[in-house]
Amino acid sequence: MTSHDPSQFDRDGEALVSIAEQVCEEVLADALAEARRRAVDELAGRLAPAIVAAALARHRPDTAVPAQAPSGESGVYAYGVVRPDLPLPSCTGLGGRPVRMVTRGEAALLVSDVDLALLNGVDSEEITTDGRIAALAQTHHDVVAAAFARGPIVPLRFGTVLRDEQAAVRVLTDRHGPWMRDLARVTGQAEYTVRLVRTARSSEPATEADAANPPAAPAEDDTRRGTAYLRARQRELAQQRRQRTGEESVAAQIFEALDPLAAEVVRRPAGAIGADVVAEATYLVPSARQEQFVTTARDLVCELDPQGVELAISGPWPPYSFVRGHVAAEAS
Repeated sequence: MTSHDPSQFDRDGEALVSIAEQVCEEVLADALAEARRRAVDELAGRLAPAIVAAALARHRPDTAVPAQAPSGESGVYAYGVVRPDLPLPSCTGLGGRPVRMVTRGEAALLVSDVDLALLNGVDSEEITTDGRIAALAQTHHDVVAAAFARGPIVPLRFGTVLRDEQAAVRVLTDRHGPWMRDLARVTGQAEYTVRLVRTARSSEPATEADAANPPAAPAEDDTRRGTAYLRARQRELAQQRRQRTGEESVAAQIFEALDPLAAEVVRRPAGAIGADVVAEATYLVPSARQEQFVTTARDLVCELDPQGVELAISGPWPPYSFVRGHVAAEAS
């Protein structure tokens, strides 16, 4: 029969309470953060179809799209605002229709005629990466990108449909001044997104403190097992804090170097993007600095050599994030 020293139980119990007091707040914080991430993922999955549907409905001014438009009824689909001297993109618009311009003063709306039946069900259809809505959105982007390759454009939101050409003229007339200011602001600029993504947990070597507190050997005693678990959890939390501190330092150094190269910056909170995203910023970069911008970002990653973090750069893109890309308030 195994005998136990009562004083040892007391010492183990005191150690267990002490360690528990140290880590309980961190464990609760971790649990809350994990619950938030799960809630965000769940809510995002449920909200995505509703958000797209609402965006299509809200930003479809002067729309002539009923729930089920009869075949043959048409409208004017708008892609973006450009200057009238911009060469027309060679690509076709939605439904294979040719892209043309509606001009008013020094601004022009890039449009194509659209059979409204093509848009039937976009408010309720399930959204998939290779579904019909995705294909329509890709066509929208293709036209915007083709125009952007030829000159400045103020992109309009996907799903902007006007009743007719007169409605397009009203849109240009009512916001002629703001459109021209936006065009001037984005001329010679391109959008880039820089994202730091956590690829793996860093495999840090054990510290002296870790070596001084190795996990307890397996024992039948529940108190000893609990103490060993809490000590191991304490070390894990400390390692996670060191990793987060390192990631934040890397992000701060990268953004500090890139910010001066851009005309404007839009930052997004990491928690709103995804659990594995450390940081993200979208930049409006002048053409003269774009090569330096990309080179600087990549060189910084090599110099800093962040453990378990990868830099992703996308662009150049049309300035989607830096213009007011809808006309809902202007069309009558």
